[in-house]
Amino acid sequence: MTSMWPAALGMTVVIGLAGCESARPTRRAYSPDRQQAISPREAFDAAEAALSEHFEIVTRDREQGFLRTAAVETRERQPAGRLGDAIGTPRSVRKFAEVRVEPVPGGVNIWCSVFVEENETSAHRMFAQDRSLSDIPSDTPADREAATTEEQNTVWKQRGRDHAMERRIRARIRQFLEGA
Repeated sequence: MTSMWPAALGMTVVIGLAGCESARPTRRAYSPDRQQAISPREAFDAAEAALSEHFEIVTRDREQGFLRTAAVETRERQPAGRLGDAIGTPRSVRKFAEVRVEPVPGGVNIWCSVFVEENETSAHRMFAQDRSLSDIPSDTPADREAATTEEQNTVWKQRGRDHAMERRIRARIRQFLEGA
C-alpha cells in the first residue's frame, strides 16, 4: 500500500506555484484616499504626475493600477537608540513610494505609501561572525563579499513610513483630479 504523503505534498506545491491574486492594500501599509466619480485612468494619471514631482517612477502598470518609484538616498540624524546617535552620527536612509489605484463602484480608492529604510550594512557586517556556527575562520571569498557587488552587499532595514510625504502626495493627487 502506497502512502498518500507524496501526493499531498505534490498538490501543495502545485497549489503554491499556481499563485493567487495579489493581496489587497491595507490601512496598515498604505494611506487610503477615496475619490468619487473618477475613472481609474484619471486617477492613475494624477498619481503618476504627483509622484513624479518627488521621485523617479521606475514601475508603471496601468492594468494593475500600480506605480513604484526608485529609492532616494539621503543622510539624516535620526535618534534610533544606538551609540552613534548620542554623538550625532548621520545615517544613510532611503525612501521610495508606491501608489495603487483600485477601481470601486462609483470611483476609485487610491492607496499611497512612502517607505523609509535605513542602511544596516555596517551592523550586519559587524555581527556576521556572531551568526556563524563555528569560531574557525573558514569564510570563502563569497562569504566575505568579494564575489558580489557593493549594491548586492548593502543591507536595508525598513524603519517605517513617511506619513507627511504620503499626505503631500495624496493632496497633490486630489489637486490634479480637481483640475481634470
